[in-house]
Amino acid sequence: MISGLKTFYYKIKYQYLLGKAIIGKGTIIKCKLAIQGPGKVVVGSNCLFDSDPWGEDYITLYTHRSHARITIGNRVVLRATRFGSHLSIIIKDNAVLENASIYDSDFHNIDATKRDEDFNPRDSKVVIGDGSYVGCECLASKGTVLGNNVIMLSGSVIGTKIIPGGSAISGNPARILKPASTN
Repeated sequence: MISGLKTFYYKIKYQYLLGKAIIGKGTIIKCKLAIQGPGKVVVGSNCLFDSDPWGEDYITLYTHRSHARITIGNRVVLRATRFGSHLSIIIKDNAVLENASIYDSDFHNIDATKRDEDFNPRDSKVVIGDGSYVGCECLASKGTVLGNNVIMLSGSVIGTKIIPGGSAISGNPARILKPASTN
């Protein structure tokens, strides 16, 4: 009952009143949801937005620019996950993301002497493939492309890499532990 009310509330708020998102039919929202920024968010059908088992009860979808877009496919499970987009983040169908962070930009200069200057960050889209699993406390940053059915083990950090479908990756920086099957 509560999740039905949360789903109804967030769909009315973000889709109909604020026009920030399109939320597909059958999507269930069981946690706090923040959709912020001037860009667009599109959520597919039959998704589940939920908290994690440790009580982290928030999903944030933040588009930092008007042309930024976050696209979430059908039957995707998000648990306590954060998104920050200057350009494009695409989560394809049947993916699961557990308490992860997904960013497609540097957002600020890493040179401390230049942080107050105007900064033109390098943005590069992020794509998480069909059926992929992104474990707890993982970070996928700009330029990451995970093929279909990739497993990203807990605590892994990846950026500017293309990982072939069917692989398992782990570490900081993430490395391929199990290459894709060549059957």
